[in-house]
Order: sequence, then structure tokens, then C-alpha cells
Amino acid sequence: MKELLEETKILEFGKAISSPIRVKIIKLLSENDGKNFNELAEQLNITGSAITAHINQLEKAGILRVESTSGRHGMQKQCYINESRFLIDFIEEKRRRNTFHAEIPIGSYCSYQAKSTCGLATVEKNIGHYDDPRYFDDPEHIYAGILWLTEGYVEYRLPNYMDADQVLEELQITQELSSEAPGFCEKWPSEIFFSINGTPIGSFICPGDFGLKTGLYSPDWWVYGKNQYGMLKALIINRTGCYLDGQKINNLTIDDLAITQGSEIHYRISAPDTGGECGGLTLYGKGFGNYNQSIKVQMKLAEKVSYSAEGT
Repeated sequence: MKELLEETKILEFGKAISSPIRVKIIKLLSENDGKNFNELAEQLNITGSAITAHINQLEKAGILRVESTSGRHGMQKQCYINESRFLIDFIEEKRRRNTFHAEIPIGSYCSYQAKSTCGLATVEKNIGHYDDPRYFDDPEHIYAGILWLTEGYVEYRLPNYMDADQVLEELQITQELSSEAPGFCEKWPSEIFFSINGTPIGSFICPGDFGLKTGLYSPDWWVYGKNQYGMLKALIINRTGCYLDGQKINNLTIDDLAITQGSEIHYRISAPDTGGECGGLTLYGKGFGNYNQSIKVQMKLAEKVSYSAEGT
């Protein structure tokens, strides 16, 4: 089944089936496993130029396809049904306008603060030396597939494509995270915090820095003894509150963030100094960990409701 979502495609389809002759062509082809132009023209009692024009219209709409085959009289154009079922969705264009998806590479942070132990790596190699925060400024950091730090944060600027007549109803952010211990330690709890534009939106305590099993997507050179995978954590902020993995964690709403057209959206993941031995964070992107993804973002938008004053 082929979906028709764009207005131009819907109009092409409607035009293609608006002719009784073209509908007959579709029926003839559906009853037979392909026919050439001459056979169709003879059965419909129309000229060769007329059948060519009708077939071109049906082919443009994606209903049939034309293939050149060799026959007794040389090369012939053979027609086949390309698609027999179509779904026309008149509201998909609006739905797509009101939903935005993005995947932010973990190395594309706009600011950071990192204390040792720390480091970054691409799927091919380490970036610089371990435990030297200066390499978070290395130009190759944008290609990082994993990064880790004992104390500090990474901050990302999220895209904002809202139009003036739209409001943000829901923001979803998903990422894979773990603690950060020297080497690794399965029992190494760390409270990892999330904020947007400086407003705290929640936290969770990761139980450890997991390394006993190799990450499903980690490269072969990423040897045993290093951080291997994390926990996939999903944040949702909407009109009813803030949720982590489907559980409400506070009453902060999307309206409290006051995000409008043109607003900058800065998303920070942080692991502050806890005063103990544990802590830190590891962030996994594509090519590392158990989930082959970076930071996934989804924004659900809605049309602004306009109110008109009623006179007396």
C-alpha cells in the first residue's frame, strides 16, 4: 500500500483516476500479468498516441510502471500494475508540521565542564589522551560516540523550528547513560541531573558504571575494562508535568519553560560533585553501548488558540 501525504501527489492520483479510460486500463492490467501498449490500444479501441498519454498519466501517479521488453517485432513497452492500494491522508501534512524529530550527536555539545577521570572516543579511535579535559575542545569532539567525566556537565543546543502560530506542547528527550568510575564498577551510584535553559527538570540515580558485558554496539577495539553500556532514559515534559521513563517525577510543565518561537533551548546533562567516592556520568552515542542512538529529541507542537473579545 502506498501512502499519499503531499498535496501534489494526491492531486496527481486524483487526476489519474478521473478518466474512465484510465480506470479501464487499470482493470485490464489487474486481470492480466502485463500488457503492451498496442494490446491496450486495440482492446480500448483508441489510438497509439492516446494510449501513450493515458499510460504516462498513470505512471506519473505511481499506479503502473512501464518496462521495455524484447518481442517478435523488436523492443516493446510492457505495462504492469505498480501499486493496487493507496491511502490518502489529508491531515498528515499538518501532523508532520506539528511534530519535529532530531537526533543530536553526543559530541556536538555547545559547552562543557569536565574533571578527570574523563575522555572521549569516536567509533574508530580515542580523541587525545585519557583524563585530560583539554581534549573536550579537540575539533574531532563532534564525532564522539562516547564521552565520560567524573564531575561536570555537557550542554547541547536543541533546534527550535516553531512558527509564530505554534506553541510547544511536549518535549521528549532520550539518551543512554551510566555512571563513571575509574575503569568500571558495577556498583557505583551517581545522581545525574537534567536541566533546560537553567531550569532543573529532574534527575535519576544510575546504579553503576557497567562493564562486565561488552556493549552490543561498541567497536571491537573498545576492549574489556572500559565503560560498555548504560541505561536508556526517556524524559518527557508536557502540560501535565515532567516524567522519567513514564513515571511522573515533578509538577514542572512545558509552560514553565516558556519556550517560544526563536527561543534558545539549552539542554544540560550534569554530574556535580557529590562529596563521596561515587558519581560521574558516561554518555553513549551511535556506535557504542546497547542502543545505537545519540540524543533523540521530539517536539510536539500545536496551533495557537486565538480568542476574540465579544462586544456588548
